[in-house]
Amino acid sequence: MLPRTLIAAAGVICVTAALAPFDISLGHANSPASEPAQVPRSFDVGDIAPRDGTHIVSRPGLYGLSVPPDGDVYAVLGGQLVRLDATSRKILSRMRPVDAIVD
Repeated sequence: MLPRTLIAAAGVICVTAALAPFDISLGHANSPASEPAQVPRSFDVGDIAPRDGTHIVSRPGLYGLSVPPDGDVYAVLGGQLVRLDATSRKILSRMRPVDAIVD
């Protein structure tokens, strides 16, 4: 037989769960309040990096990189580490995905 305190605690958890609002953050297809997931736009070599949403890397060593070639900069764009022409902002290469901006 279970102790009464354990049974009471289980009852409180069940009642609390039943009264709590339903979390729709998972984006259920049948939920009218769900919004489409924001998927980062994919950028290709040759595209021009937009000014909004482009993080210019100031400390390449934190990403395991050396100094970029003359006239180039590294940037994080759409979750990707890329190399840009510093003047035109043209994407010269896509390097790898990054989880977070660290500089």
